Amino acid sequence: MGKRRRLSDAQVKHFSVKLRALRKQMGLTQRGLSLKLGYHYSVLSNWELGNFAPSKEALEDICTFFSVSEEELIGESR
Repeated sequence: MGKRRRLSDAQVKHFSVKLRALRKQMGLTQRGLSLKLGYHYSVLSNWELGNFAPSKEALEDICTFFSVSEEELIGESR
């Protein structure tokens, strides 16, 4: 997939807002989504709070689950 890169603060913020919105659109709790994705709910909570960025693997898992592009999830345009 390429080299791992660090997300900017703006990308982490966009990711946190977008993740929460997508989760709520599906009617899922943080715990419910964490079970579906295989991550502890406290990790999901920290992502939604913007406390830290997901790993490249987690980002790919989230994109696949919600059928969105990485660019959409982190706020990049092509």
